[in-house]
Formats: sequence, C-alpha cells, structure tokens
Amino acid sequence: SVVVLSACVLGWTVTASAATLTVNAGGDLQAAIDAAKPGDTILLQAGATFAGSFKLPAKGGTAYITIRSSTPDSQLPPPGTRITPTQAPLLAKIKTTTGTAIRTAAGANYWRLQFLEIAPGNATASVTLIEFGIADAGQSTLSSVPHHLILDRSYVHGDPSFGARRGIALNSGDAQVIDSWISDIKLVATDTQAIAVTVTPVNDNA
Repeated sequence: SVVVLSACVLGWTVTASAATLTVNAGGDLQAAIDAAKPGDTILLQAGATFAGSFKLPAKGGTAYITIRSSTPDSQLPPPGTRITPTQAPLLAKIKTTTGTAIRTAAGANYWRLQFLEIAPGNATASVTLIEFGIADAGQSTLSSVPHHLILDRSYVHGDPSFGARRGIALNSGDAQVIDSWISDIKLVATDTQAIAVTVTPVNDNA
C-alpha cells in the first residue's frame, strides 16, 4: 500500500521499502533531510531555490539517500554524460546564505546529491560550497569520517564576477564527483580550489 502525507510545500510518499519526500518551493529542506531514512529520495522542485546551510546527518545503513531535482530522468543527461550550465533550469538550486551550502555531520554516510545547482547566495561570499567531511579535530577518529558520498551530474559554481573560495572539500572516505560541472571558483590574491582534499583515511580511495 501507499501512504501519502502532504502539505502545501512538502509531502511524503511512503512505500514498504523507501519513501519519496517532495519539497516544493518554500518548503523545509532540512526537515526532509532529517526525516529521510536509508533508501529514501528527497525530490526538490526543479527550478526552485532552497536557501540555507544544510547538514547531512549520520543515518546508518548502507542504502543511499538521494537528494535530487524533480525533473524526470528522460529530460536530464544519462549516466556517463556531463551536466552543463545550459541545463541549469532543469535543476533544483541550493544557495548558501552563510557558510557552506551542504556539509556532512560526523560519521554521515550514503548520501547522493544529484541534478542540483549549488552556488553562493551572496555575490561576495568567500565560501566552500560543499563540505564532504572537515579538516579539524571534530573528525579525529575513523568512525567520525563521513564516507560513501556522491555528487552526480550537478552544477557547482561561484559568482561569475566575485567567484568563491572552494567548490568541494573532500575530507572523507569513498567520495565520488561524477559528470559534474564546477566553475567560477576564483578569488583575487587568494588560493582557491575546485576540489580540495586535505585529510582522508589512509586505507581509502576518496
């Protein structure tokens, strides 16, 4: 059976094995992230902007939770094909208000970000847009290292004029960046990185 719980901007469609959590424009993305269980999909309204700094918590399990645009797969690049900026209208947009747009909690694992546009909300923000793990004492044991994280066919970019400090920080285990477009990661008189790896577990293929 299928149970549907819905509000004007956020709804859940639940099956016996997984749920689809739909977040429309104006909805609470962090609430959907917190409610999601392994195997679920969080479907974000295509073209809508979700502003904030969102944290991916540790959930346990070995099934990916996917956060993606609501645009049907038939209108999006298939696996093995890189996303381009011309396809941005088909993507859901995540824009940071302060700090990082998407970051992981200690021990977070099995998260997939797919068909998203991720950018600074402030044209002069010197930020890291995505943090898969951190490079400080808050991640000092193997159990605290996030792992099995995927960014797939997504458009990550800074402001065209000002730029951004860093696209993706990969301080994690088993992390993949697949067929994504990263651009306008630049600042004046400051080191910048599209993808930066500072610390990872020794026995890891991040």
